[in-house]
Amino acid sequence: MDFKVKFETDLSKLPIVSNSSMIKDNETYLQIVSEVLEAKNAPKKTSKDYRRLNRYDVIYANHEPKLVAARTDSDSVDLVIKYFVHNGEVFDILKALHEECGHGGIHKMEKAVQLKYANIARPIISLFLNHCETCLRKRSHPNKGVVVQPLLFKEINARAQVDLIDFQSSKDGDFKFVLNYQEHLSKFVCLRALKTKTAAEVAYHLIDIFCTFGAPSVLQSDNGREFVNSIINELKLMWPALKIVHGKPRHSQSQGSVERANRDVGNMIRAWMSDNKTTKWHDGLRFVQFQKNNSHHRGINQSPFEVMFGRKAALGVGTALPMAVANSLQTEEEIVTALTTSPSNPIATSSCHVQHACDEINIPSVSNEIATSSCHVQRACDEMNIPSVSNEIATSSCNHELVDENENTVSDSEESNEMRRKLRSCIDGNRKRAIQGLEKQAKKMKAGSEAKFGVIERGTTVTVPVPEVDRSKCNPRNIIGVVLEVVDGQFYRIGTKDGTLPQLFSRGQIAPSTKEFLAIENVPPESITIREANGKSSISGGQGFQKCSCTTKCTSNKCACRKKGVLCNSRCHSSLSCCNK
Repeated sequence: MDFKVKFETDLSKLPIVSNSSMIKDNETYLQIVSEVLEAKNAPKKTSKDYRRLNRYDVIYANHEPKLVAARTDSDSVDLVIKYFVHNGEVFDILKALHEECGHGGIHKMEKAVQLKYANIARPIISLFLNHCETCLRKRSHPNKGVVVQPLLFKEINARAQVDLIDFQSSKDGDFKFVLNYQEHLSKFVCLRALKTKTAAEVAYHLIDIFCTFGAPSVLQSDNGREFVNSIINELKLMWPALKIVHGKPRHSQSQGSVERANRDVGNMIRAWMSDNKTTKWHDGLRFVQFQKNNSHHRGINQSPFEVMFGRKAALGVGTALPMAVANSLQTEEEIVTALTTSPSNPIATSSCHVQHACDEINIPSVSNEIATSSCHVQRACDEMNIPSVSNEIATSSCNHELVDENENTVSDSEESNEMRRKLRSCIDGNRKRAIQGLEKQAKKMKAGSEAKFGVIERGTTVTVPVPEVDRSKCNPRNIIGVVLEVVDGQFYRIGTKDGTLPQLFSRGQIAPSTKEFLAIENVPPESITIREANGKSSISGGQGFQKCSCTTKCTSNKCACRKKGVLCNSRCHSSLSCCNK
């Protein structure tokens, strides 16, 4: 259908609310003009006449009456006249304004219309833009992709991600990069300063991490499959017994976690440098790593440290006591007394039972059922997964055997087994809560994605973005196509007016159109590449991009650019002298 016919057809179907100010046709327009003239000339005006005159006025242009918006006496004589138009005039008006503003968007169009016309509403402008094929070819696609199935794991070291943060613009001596290693379930990060980003140096630091926390089953990086393969080869040379498989590079969902961690780490490094008035950022990595791992993570609903070790991170006596009390302690006996018998410290009990910490020193509560006869500090790990009190509270003076309320002696081995059992239960509880938090976050991500990116049906008109390498500056950014087939419910085969694209596209690679521009029966059976389809749909032809890599001055036809009759550009050779510029 013709652009104008399709627009006017849809305009007639607009709801009354969106089309309330429009005038249906020329007959209705002339009737309103007649009523306004009668109202102006009536010796005795009725309420209907006043309503007409409050809204409309009539002026003459080339001896033809034109309906305009009424002006009050307070209006300036320089006020721009705003015309009323009927549906039959809207298309030509919008088309002229659209071309004047260079196929501008809704805001430019709305401002241009408001300067001269009184009854063309925003929904009508939006309807016109949806029918413009040129605008469809140049629109940008959403930045965020579709969430198909977020990766979820229930074991530590099932998957880990490694990425490099570039600090070359603020290098610290020989250090230019930061290695960010993140375990997928716990979100625990390990940071290392690098001098280069070679696979050998990355593998050297990964070995150090693996020897501390263990090696993951899957190692993933967004730097490309070749980079990960090189790292794994280096790791196997250093540690022959190590078995790792690489994940799919640039995976849309899983890599987003480490990318967000990169942003946080970068911000925290800058903050540390600012607080300490230093540019030696590699000295601050260990502190940034601790801050990151000890901070609450919204996805796992706790800190990464708690998921990894089953308790909150402790920083000596200051964790269990107020700083004023901790700073006044000098000897071991004073520390033991403060932790076990001080009235101001609720940890103390006469029988070494571990009580909950008070609000003043901000130590989570521990139930009295976890009392130990050897004064080992245990913690509650019920369904609410209450955080632990650190084992640093344990003191050497309580290592002797104690007697319980029934005066029965409990052996050290039984105490150790009970403590290990409860610690294991606490760690499992924290990790279970982390899994539940990630599952909840994954459902939320998927629901939001499905709400934003609905399912595309067969026969829907879509736009396919053209990579920059496959188009010139004058080529459109998108190809208009139609969905020919839906494969496995998540991949789409796209046809264009010049043929069928050979590859399948995911939902995040295409964008549906609200209007139909191409029908399935109009797609020829031939196969065509994106570059060829874009060239045929462009007035200027194909991408025609040319560059050379000459090491001489480009004075002969050995230079690819000179042979083709084009000048060398900045992508050809950087600082070499050239005679073809």
